[in-house]
Amino acid sequence: MDEKTGEIKGKAKELKGELKGKTKKLEGEVKGKTKEIEGKVKGKISSKK
Repeated sequence: MDEKTGEIKGKAKELKGELKGKTKKLEGEVKGKTKEIEGKVKGKISSKK
């Protein structure tokens, strides 16, 4: 019983870690794309002046 519980807890922790990693990666990608778009918009605005 204890061995199974330990295994399940271990897998749950592993999955949580993977999810956190994927979430952070996606957040980073989104932030990067947002900055890229902001830069392009600012560039267009300043070139119109």
